[in-house]
Amino acid sequence: MGLGAVDANAAPVAAAQSAAVHSGLHRRQIARILLAVGLGIILDDFVVFSNLSAVITKAFFPPGNPATEALLFWGIFAVGFVARPAGSILFGHIGDMYGRRPCLVATVSIMGVATVLIGCLPTYQMIGLASPILLALLRLVQGLAMGGEFGCSLVYLHEVAPPKRKGLSGSMGFAAAIGGIALGVALVMIVTAACTKEQLAVWGWRVPFLLASVTAVAAVLLRAHMQEPEEWTAAKRESDAAAKADAADAAAAPLSRAARFRRQPFVALLTSNWWQLGLQFLFEAAVSVSFWLCTSYLPGFFQKTVGLPAELSLGMLLFNLIAMCPVIMLSGWAADRPGFHRVVGALMAYGLSAAMSAPMFLAFQASKTAYTCWLLQLVYMLLLAWVLGMVPVSMSCLYPPTQRASGFNFGHNCAMSLMGGLAPTVVTAIGLTTGNTLTAPGFYMLACTLLSIVAGVAITILVPESNRSPKDPAADLAVAVEQA
Repeated sequence: MGLGAVDANAAPVAAAQSAAVHSGLHRRQIARILLAVGLGIILDDFVVFSNLSAVITKAFFPPGNPATEALLFWGIFAVGFVARPAGSILFGHIGDMYGRRPCLVATVSIMGVATVLIGCLPTYQMIGLASPILLALLRLVQGLAMGGEFGCSLVYLHEVAPPKRKGLSGSMGFAAAIGGIALGVALVMIVTAACTKEQLAVWGWRVPFLLASVTAVAAVLLRAHMQEPEEWTAAKRESDAAAKADAADAAAAPLSRAARFRRQPFVALLTSNWWQLGLQFLFEAAVSVSFWLCTSYLPGFFQKTVGLPAELSLGMLLFNLIAMCPVIMLSGWAADRPGFHRVVGALMAYGLSAAMSAPMFLAFQASKTAYTCWLLQLVYMLLLAWVLGMVPVSMSCLYPPTQRASGFNFGHNCAMSLMGGLAPTVVTAIGLTTGNTLTAPGFYMLACTLLSIVAGVAITILVPESNRSPKDPAADLAVAVEQA
């Protein structure tokens, strides 16, 4: 058994209970759960923010050197990502202590309000430096909420599914996220096509942010009626019972404040499962960096370096994002197949993407044709889609249920934020420093991919539960009863 395994008897029993509860759900209830989770995930407006960079830069920053303006814009873009790890700690604690539902209702409410307020902000010409400061603060609030939103959503989908459908269920969360990104790209395309340059600068850029109000209200109403996963409630009851027993034993000598502090989910996670956090962070580093560069950096790169029209580069991205969704779900389905090695499958995709990274950017510059740019971007993003489909089920298995929201959230958001969200800023800074804006992204992606491959190999050795194929829950239950 791997180092990260939870109690041998509790895990199969919880899995069997989860299967029993889920089997009682009607398809309509399952659809409502997926819709409730998906509506919240698609509220993340980073793709709208990044693909309206030219308009937002003029609206919120004083005119100056284009390179400096780019750094300021990507700096504020990164603020939302830097805040995510802190949000994952806060809302992961809520999710582990009080339930997945209150966590998910709170995150979608906060994120919806912050997104709508961005659409209402006055520009730099109206209030001066207060404008970019308010924009940065709202991006910070968005980041805090999204830090709890996405990871907890994936954990919820993982836990509410039966053991033989956890891969597919978790992958649907990523598919919903990609669908939301595609929707954001489509909104940008519609708004830019429908508005003149003057209209876009005055009010057109605000429309995608204001539309978030509809999505947020719908998500809150649906989430208010979601049930808690039995896998978490059973583990929570057992944990609470153990805590009461310890309190009774220590009645004569009450626990110190330090001892109570160590019982908190995130603190317990850092003391007992810190190395799982490190492995998850390193494993997801490559897919985080590569995905954000493909979606946020490449459209502008194609326009400035290759000379493609903005509408064409966004259309290419939209097509590729839509193509990712079925591959993500196919990957999740494959993760549920008996005998399939999840992490190893992701490592194979990582190997192919590593071989493509640097040559891909050289090919962009050499060909300067839309077809070559689109095809290479598509192949690379489909490889990333295969990895993303494996992430929820394989990384969730690193943590016990009572620490899963905190652990998965923090590990995932550190990778997506510190590596992925900062990637456009890092690549831009490297290009300005070295003067090499052509191959810097490719070599950065290559270095991160090699690091993730090493982490993936370590996971397969140290935590085989993350890589193993699913077992029959009835057989697991029989083994647990026999061992008990």
